[in-house]
Parts: sequence; C-alpha cells; structure tokens
Amino acid sequence: MRRLFALASLLAVVACGGEAAVPSTASQPDAIIASMRFGFKDCFQAALNEDPTAGGRVVLRLDMAADGTGASVKVRERSGNLPEATAECLAGVVRAYPWASSGRTEPLTIPITFRRAK
Repeated sequence: MRRLFALASLLAVVACGGEAAVPSTASQPDAIIASMRFGFKDCFQAALNEDPTAGGRVVLRLDMAADGTGASVKVRERSGNLPEATAECLAGVVRAYPWASSGRTEPLTIPITFRRAK
C-alpha cells in the first residue's frame, strides 16, 4: 500500500496560504493532495466554528480503477476531538477531485493532521 503524507502546510491548516497548481495526472499524488489543502482547510474551519479546541488526525483510504474511475474514499481512522462530520467533509474533498488515469489500482492512504495555528 502506498502511503501519502500530507504536506507540512496541512499541519497548520488555518494558517496555510499561497496557491497550489492542480496537477493533471494522479502520477503526482503528493502534489494532488497538496492541491486539496484549501478544501481541507474549509472542513477544519467548520470544525473550529463548532469547537475552537478542535484538532486531531483523520486517515482516508482512496481506491480507484487504473483508469481513474470509481473513486471510493473511506474514513479509516479519526482521532482527537474532530467530529465525524469533519472526517466526512475531508472524504468529500478527496472524492470530488477529478482523478486522472494513473495506470495503478493500488489503494492510497492519506493521513491528515489538524492543529490550530499558534
């Protein structure tokens, strides 16, 4: 199983800035995950609006066909005090991405850690 690690910019999601170019193929998984950071930020901000102490980790599993179709995203782990709605929001961001053909059928694991910026 290929593990993807969310970039450091996802650790302090509320404080992240800048812009990311959206890669055209799934052959660049780290860049693709980085391009989703603004969607991830929206999910985390919604959690913070409900609970200013929200934080934790969500691990998602992405399965798709080699041609990029049939993307299935499941929440594998949720820790900390992040609500289930936040985990489902993150899964929705990944699910909505226009996945391109990668020629691979292996699952991707996407760990995302949230903490408030200081």
